[in-house]
Amino acid sequence: MEPRTGHIMTTNVTGKLGRAIMTCLAAASLVALAACAGESAQGDNTEPAAEGEPATIRLIIGPVFYEPVRIAEQEGIFEDYNLDVQVMDGNTASENAAQLIAGQADIAMSGGVSVIQGAVEGLGIRAILGATSSDPEVPTSGMVTTPESGIESCADLEGKTVGLQGLNETTHLGTLLCAQEAGIDPSTITFVQLPLPNLNDAVMTGEIDAAYTIGAFYGAGLEAGLIEFATPSNDVLAYGPSVVYAASDDYVEQNGDAVERFQQAMVEAHELGIADNFAKIRDVQREYSQLDPDFIANSIIAGYQTDLYESGLQRTLDGMFEFGFISRAVEIDEVVSPVAPLVP
Repeated sequence: MEPRTGHIMTTNVTGKLGRAIMTCLAAASLVALAACAGESAQGDNTEPAAEGEPATIRLIIGPVFYEPVRIAEQEGIFEDYNLDVQVMDGNTASENAAQLIAGQADIAMSGGVSVIQGAVEGLGIRAILGATSSDPEVPTSGMVTTPESGIESCADLEGKTVGLQGLNETTHLGTLLCAQEAGIDPSTITFVQLPLPNLNDAVMTGEIDAAYTIGAFYGAGLEAGLIEFATPSNDVLAYGPSVVYAASDDYVEQNGDAVERFQQAMVEAHELGIADNFAKIRDVQREYSQLDPDFIANSIIAGYQTDLYESGLQRTLDGMFEFGFISRAVEIDEVVSPVAPLVP
């Protein structure tokens, strides 16, 4: 039986991981092409760094849960670990994963689903650290709509158009699983990809019926008057790898010491960021986002776990196989690096 993934509108859609990879490769240098083919091309650090030896890391960040990276920059944490981390702004999870595969970065923030797809397709990347996992007790993302839409749960999504920041990514999978558990045919839902900052406006103007928003944009939508009707990440993908840091196996093997120091630096930055009611994370949001300062000051912030959870990973893998996101069943160690902090 064919996977019931719903209709996908291609207007304004970036496409699947494979399409994003092709876009990156079209613009990449020969070095990037070699990386995508499984050859070297992982930056200037071709030899393992000695203990404490200076190392340069090219890091792509995402539009959400990036704040600990900026904290590590501003507080000198990377410098304390003798790391020169060159931070580049990224885009969707699949695009960030594609840039990593193409050798345009050494480490990239991406969605767990996109990293899993790359690993299963034999492209040599795996998760090395968590950025946030889906805590079932504290929503950090959710599906929103207008009060007058009549949508009260995923059971009401039949025949509706749902906006996502990326297709064949974590929010897409969560919506499909939520619809299935609600007893409707997921194939009756039409999905459209829009930039994450535009999702709330698209719901309010009636361009789409509902949206799955994440991070600060989720809270901003509620503040603007939208209502939440489902939290799939908390309910059907609990402890799933919502956002991770990923690297190629070759890079980890050749730069193990630098990777370990990067992990330690990010754990320290995460701990500093969540202290005092996420004070430093709020400071970063004021500087780097266009969110209202009053909203930032009073919003509920959660997440930012660096551990990866076996239970959430397994549920994600099972769902991806069921809905055709991946072509075969896989084991956790195929998608999570041995150096990653993995807990039950």
